[in-house]
Amino acid sequence: MSKRLLWLDCCCRQEDSRTNYLAERYAARYQGWEVERLRLYEMDLRPMGRAEIVLRDEVLARGEWGHPVLRWARAVKEADEILVAAPYWDLSFPSALKVFLEWASACGVTFTSTAQGMKGLCKAGRAVYISTAGGPAGENLGWRYVRALFEMFGIPKTDCILAEGLDIWGADVEGILQAAEEKF
Repeated sequence: MSKRLLWLDCCCRQEDSRTNYLAERYAARYQGWEVERLRLYEMDLRPMGRAEIVLRDEVLARGEWGHPVLRWARAVKEADEILVAAPYWDLSFPSALKVFLEWASACGVTFTSTAQGMKGLCKAGRAVYISTAGGPAGENLGWRYVRALFEMFGIPKTDCILAEGLDIWGADVEGILQAAEEKF
């Protein structure tokens, strides 16, 4: 059974996205792995409303782990490694990633609550967050959020590969992207 890389692609510009460029270069290293690329902008992702939350709670209470409402939680739980590709937008990342992560956060699937706190249930040993920014990223709140959530999911190592300052006049874009690739 081959190992599985779950690639959360949150790059709406696709071929014009520098984040996508880096993510494709990163994913190319996974020869022999099953790579599941979820293009979040092409999925019918909507924020969870009351009906979806009630349904998910009922499904979890019945132990119906194969139910479609848990498909994204199962995808995250079962991955051996996770790649997140999300450009730096508004101090964070595009909303499609937040919506996906909301669906993936399911108590009893990706984490559980104990008297000592949250306990992660995911098998991934590592997650990588790739992002690019036109200017300086400063305090990257998106990266901090993803790192904290993946820690709650039990993923012991989460790395950030950030290429920033790409749109600053006179920036060596190729050099910045190459420096980011060297962090792979």
